[in-house]
Amino acid sequence: TAPILAIGTAAIAASLVVDDALDTIRLSTGATGAALDSLEGSFTNVFENVPSSAEDVATALGELNTRTGLMGEELENLAVQSLNLARISKGDLAGQIAANTRLFGDWSIATKDQGATLDFLWKVSQSTGAGIDTLSAKVVQFGAPLRQMGFGLEESLALLGKWEKEGVNAELALGSLRIALGKFAKEGVTDTNAALTEAIAKIKEAGTVGEANSLAMETFGAKAGPDMAAAIREGRFEVDALLTELRGSPETINGAAEATDGFAEKLQLLQNKAVAALEPLGTELVNVAGNALDALMPLIDAAASLAK
Repeated sequence: TAPILAIGTAAIAASLVVDDALDTIRLSTGATGAALDSLEGSFTNVFENVPSSAEDVATALGELNTRTGLMGEELENLAVQSLNLARISKGDLAGQIAANTRLFGDWSIATKDQGATLDFLWKVSQSTGAGIDTLSAKVVQFGAPLRQMGFGLEESLALLGKWEKEGVNAELALGSLRIALGKFAKEGVTDTNAALTEAIAKIKEAGTVGEANSLAMETFGAKAGPDMAAAIREGRFEVDALLTELRGSPETINGAAEATDGFAEKLQLLQNKAVAALEPLGTELVNVAGNALDALMPLIDAAASLAK
């Protein structure tokens, strides 16, 4: 009987863990019926394949479904990647998901490209030391002026990462782009990227620091002009080499996670598989216990009346 009792106890514990996780998904998404059934199936698929807690898996699935509307395999793949990213970067799972999904929305990243975008974000962080959260937040905060100046997402992320590594004041530099956009608009410029490229070339080729500052102040404003002139002449805007390196790197989030998972992660994964296997038995035992309690309620009520 001892082994049977032990298995029963473990099964009930597994059932309670999974039930709490499914409650988290239900409450965070508001899903019911077939949609909830699909999310519960996704929970099992993800939980058995990542060394993350049931709570974290439920959080990832709930947040991603709410923010992106994804279901099924697409949701599961993005959840696994997000869980791995939070683990290897030691970041806050919910915070990273919020920042990254805002990035997807602001830059209109198609579902099929979201995984590759996260991988590129991870590679920029690895190569420059810039935090995942910082990169995501800034590329959204300054997304409009960057796009209007002709910068793509990968170029923008590389630029922000490079600035973080080299100590450039990104807020000042990106704020100056807004000033430049206003100037170009007043002048009736239609190709803002060409105008910016021309302005940068003139500043870089200026004969003296004073001349460079003067040109930069005309384009980027009096406050940011000198800093922009220095950044341009010091090569802070040159990201071609970094982009080539990043695009050529085979590194991925899931690959990095697999390569760095050790005994602790393998033990967690084994525990997850055991919980998933025992959960159906635990649910039945909990149901039996619940029915027994329901049957006892009239007796308890009668005892209370008798006591009175």
